[in-house]
Amino acid sequence: MERLRGIVRNNIFTIGLVLASLVLVGCGGSEPVGKREPVYPVSGTVTYKGQPVADADVTFLCQEKNMSSFARTDAKGKFKLTSYASFDGAPAGKQTITVSKLASAKSTTKEVDLNDPTYDPLKLVEDAKAPPPKNSIPEKYADAKTTDLFATVTADSQTPEVNLILQD
Repeated sequence: MERLRGIVRNNIFTIGLVLASLVLVGCGGSEPVGKREPVYPVSGTVTYKGQPVADADVTFLCQEKNMSSFARTDAKGKFKLTSYASFDGAPAGKQTITVSKLASAKSTTKEVDLNDPTYDPLKLVEDAKAPPPKNSIPEKYADAKTTDLFATVTADSQTPEVNLILQD
């Protein structure tokens, strides 16, 4: 009887190990690195009202391929696009460009006196809810359907710097 328990325990362990191995093998990427769409370096600058836009999110949406590239601007409004690895670029083709810079509103939390007879913790929680973040540049640039920013990335790695000049 003891021997039978040992065999069952070993079989359960073996089956568990095989299942775990299959799960781990299945977690790998579905597309080998060699099958990736080629990308080409793209950099640029974002300005609004003549000033560089720092910490803005820039997205290039390729119109011919189901693929996007993204970047965040630095303090001087400059960016370099990323698709697979840092700053590797974007796929060749016509690109629809979105730009957004979300700025959260200031918190309205205030000090309270816990001994105050009018103190209401539920009201405090309600008052502390932050308003939704607002785009600090015109909203039309944040949506691929309304943006008027477009560029073409060429496959020869000679795409000129993309200067995105945002206007009201």
